[in-house]
Amino acid sequence: MDMFKKISYQNHPLFVYGIPLLIFCISALISYQFWYSNKLTSSKTFEMQYEYEVEKNNRLIEQRLNAYKIMLKGLQGLFQSSTRVDRNEFSSYILNLQAAEAKTDIQGICFAQMITHAEKNAHISSIQSQGFPDYTVSPAGIRDFYTPIIFMEPFTASNLKTFGYDIYQIPAARENLIQARD
Repeated sequence: MDMFKKISYQNHPLFVYGIPLLIFCISALISYQFWYSNKLTSSKTFEMQYEYEVEKNNRLIEQRLNAYKIMLKGLQGLFQSSTRVDRNEFSSYILNLQAAEAKTDIQGICFAQMITHAEKNAHISSIQSQGFPDYTVSPAGIRDFYTPIIFMEPFTASNLKTFGYDIYQIPAARENLIQARD
């Protein structure tokens, strides 16, 4: 009868260690699958959000550049349609643009006149006679030509420090001035 004795599986090592190990492996595999699926979803969501933000910022930059381009074309039209633009005409035009209200982050709009060294003293006298006795071209020095800022809006204390400044002395501006001149 020993032959027919029931085999006890409860003490067998496969039963004691194998089944819990199998349950652990299956649980770990299911957890890994959920984690990996969530990671892919999060990654794609982040990527889509990033692409949306980049595209939105590109559109805003393009809109802003188009607004600047329109303002500059308008200024070009002002100078081409007038025999001589004076300070009041420039100021009136810029104020009518309402650039400050357009949320363009423009601190000011300036116009710089190109003059030769031979014209410098007459230029300074002309601006001084318009009610600016302390006007001069800065920085001081002898150069073949100068491009001092003569009009600016808004004509405020913070912008006044640029009045008469030779913007040709700024390397980045110099490249643009040469391109505009040519």
